[in-house]
Order: sequence, then C-alpha cells, then structure tokens
Amino acid sequence: MRFAVMVPRLIVEQQRARRFIARAGFGTIRGRILIAFCTMSFITGALGAYATFGILRAGVLVTKTFDESLMSINYARAAAADFATMQATFARRWVASDANMLRVLDEKLDALQKSLSEDLEIAAARSQSARAANAAAKVRQAVKDWTEMRRQMLDERQGLSWQALDRYSATVDEEIDLLIN
Repeated sequence: MRFAVMVPRLIVEQQRARRFIARAGFGTIRGRILIAFCTMSFITGALGAYATFGILRAGVLVTKTFDESLMSINYARAAAADFATMQATFARRWVASDANMLRVLDEKLDALQKSLSEDLEIAAARSQSARAANAAAKVRQAVKDWTEMRRQMLDERQGLSWQALDRYSATVDEEIDLLIN
C-alpha cells in the first residue's frame, strides 16, 4: 500500500524536474551543448590538475636521482681524478731538481689535496646513504696516510721505497672505488 502512494509522488517530482529544466533552458539544444561544454571543461581541468601534480612528483624524483645520487658519484670520480693527478705530480716532484720547480709542485700537491678534500665532502653530503658517508671518511683517512707516507719518502733517512707508497696508493684507489660503487 505504501508503494502505491509513493509512485504518484515520484511521477509528480519527475514532472517538476522536467519543467524546471525546460524553464532553465537546459531542455533546448543550446542548454544541452552548454552542459556538455561545462562537463568537458571540468574533465579537462581535472586532468590538467592531475597532470600538474604528476609532473611535480616526477620533478622531485628527478631531483633526488640526479642532484643527489649522480652528483655524489660525479664528485667521487672527481676525487679519484684529483688523487691520480696527485700521484703524477709527486712522481714529477721526485725527479725534479730545480728548487723553484719543487716549490711549484709542492703548491700543486697542496691545492690538489684541498680539491680532493672538497670533492669528498660534497660527495658525502650529497650521498643518500650512511655507507657512502663512511666510505668518504675512509677515503679521506687513506689519502691522509698516503700523504704522510709521501712526506716520509722525501726524507732519505727513512729509507722508504716506492712499493710502500704503492700499497697506500692501492688502498686509496680501492676506497675511492668503494665510494663510487
């Protein structure tokens, strides 16, 4: 019985809605085109907003990947190049006899050591793991040991050989490879 009372009410409400739509102009072709246009505009706007947020998320990912990880590797490789140049400069210093050339090569070694230290600092700061920061600290210590051995080799009373320095060089190279990896 209740259902029989509700059906006429629904029919009346449906007719009222149709009259409202017809009075508002939505029943005409123009009204329907307006509704379709507004609907498509809303969908296009929503897709644009979604795309904007997607691009922002992708930008964060790219920044994290390139600015942190790859830049850290780049600076670690720069540290490796600095160390290789330090080795070559020390070899040149070993055979040089001119006092002025010795002074220039010593200054170059100091500048390279400073550059290597800065590269290691940046590599450790931009790395994403504590392991990389620890590896940078190990490289820094290995270079410090190599530098100390290099200075001791210049003192002829020590009686040190190139093999001893080569062991320290191998340690530094190994630690730099671990940092890069």
